[in-house]
Amino acid sequence: MPSLAGLVSCIDYLNDDYRVSKPMAACCGDFRKLVDEAPICLCHAMKGGDINEMMPEPINAARLMLSLPKACGVPLPLETLAKCKTEPVPPLTTVPFAPTHP
Repeated sequence: MPSLAGLVSCIDYLNDDYRVSKPMAACCGDFRKLVDEAPICLCHAMKGGDINEMMPEPINAARLMLSLPKACGVPLPLETLAKCKTEPVPPLTTVPFAPTHP
């Protein structure tokens, strides 16, 4: 099952440094898989930014929820996201990451 950890391929696009102006194909593929298979995980980006607990470095949650869907051509599942406030969201489970720059 996909998880937010799959979005590590998007880190250069999602961080506040704006290292790249558009996401790589791998990022869009990983984002599409998350939206298709586990969209409820996106609630963590909407709930106060606790998504940063999952990532190897902080990301811009607004860029994840607004820019990435448009850049990748992946519409957000609005019906699922509406449930973020009314239904339980699976807890975050951290995954250790290897350093990206030794």
